Amino acid sequence: MNTAAAQSMSYERARVVARGDTDNLSSATIWVETMQGSTCGQCSAQSTCGQSVLSRWFNRRSRHMKVFCNPLQASQCAIGQWVEVEVPARLVIQASMLAYILPLLAMFLLAIAFEQLFGGELAAICGAGIGLLSGFYLARQFGERLSNNPQLQPRLTRLISG
Repeated sequence: MNTAAAQSMSYERARVVARGDTDNLSSATIWVETMQGSTCGQCSAQSTCGQSVLSRWFNRRSRHMKVFCNPLQASQCAIGQWVEVEVPARLVIQASMLAYILPLLAMFLLAIAFEQLFGGELAAICGAGIGLLSGFYLARQFGERLSNNPQLQPRLTRLISG
């Protein structure tokens, strides 16, 4: 693997929770569970930081994701086994932009538009609420498109023993 390709990938340790059907002779899928880590555990301000509180609250559950691999790798994966998965860095960046920027941008734009069209603070608040919900909906729609892009799919890199 060349250096540029290695830099554009993020590697995650995950546990196999299910094996999917083989899509064809060259591709198979497994479902893995990842535990989202946080750097807040190493921060000295974690007890007073709002981000740390939010991180602990929202990161309570694991996340499942579909991972592509070859049929031989899939047949060697046992439920509960640890594996290493590579996730394109581009996917992480685009997903972050969708999850955080798009809803906020829609919220601000609709708040301004409603305030200009209907006048008043109440109209701006209603516009902000509609914009935020619309932004979440659009993020979900674009996220589904991202998940269907074969170049942005997580791939199994190796099995981890023990």
